[in-house]
Amino acid sequence: MTRAALAFALALGAAACSTSMTRVEHGDSITTGESDYDAFFQSIHDVGKQAKNGASDVKDMKERLASALGADPLERDAGVRAAKARAKKLEDQRVLLHLDLTPGAKLVSAPGDTPIDAADAKALAAIEQAAKEALSLATTFGQLSGEIASLGKQRDDLAGRAAQVFASDHPMSANEVTRELAAAEKAVAEALAASDAQGGASAMLAIELARAVETGGAAAPPKAVEPPKKAAKPASRGAGGPAKPKKPKASDDFDP
Repeated sequence: MTRAALAFALALGAAACSTSMTRVEHGDSITTGESDYDAFFQSIHDVGKQAKNGASDVKDMKERLASALGADPLERDAGVRAAKARAKKLEDQRVLLHLDLTPGAKLVSAPGDTPIDAADAKALAAIEQAAKEALSLATTFGQLSGEIASLGKQRDDLAGRAAQVFASDHPMSANEVTRELAAAEKAVAEALAASDAQGGASAMLAIELARAVETGGAAAPPKAVEPPKKAAKPASRGAGGPAKPKKPKASDDFDP
């Protein structure tokens, strides 16, 4: 076979492969004229996109944490390692940490020899925020996985009715719809695997952060350690005596 003939044969093979792909595999929208089938195919398209984009959501979250702690965001697990190093530094100052994950992420500390400075306070706030984001993403992906699993059951029902719904007088053939539904079965499996993987990665990040910063802060009464304050001006005395100090507002965030 000449080189030109071989190139022509390969081109024909590629064209045949391309035309044999379903619209689900191409990621195209599908309109069958039947509302329940159209809604299903649209949902398959949507959850597939969400599951695929989930990887970048987790990656961005990890990179934000690493950057906030002064680590290289491109290095694997840089944020967790930086969090552990920060906890060790504070432990040397007798500041003990503990990261609660339930019912929500909350970083608590036991007081040490010196107050937590502004840089350390900012780092601890970033760790707590990353844990909150990780748990939130884990919940989101858990819900998405449930939705995808439900679509799998719906696909089975639609496949069982396709021959009857798309009879010979229907503009779209039953064979074509059945082929798209077969491709949807694979799409459901792939989307579910991706969603479960990203949900697991998110939950694991929260767990790894809790392990990294654990230095026994839960053993002592939790306390928000405040940075040094500027000397306050003497309060002016009025007829009623010195003004009473305002009661600080409670906060769910780590805010020394």
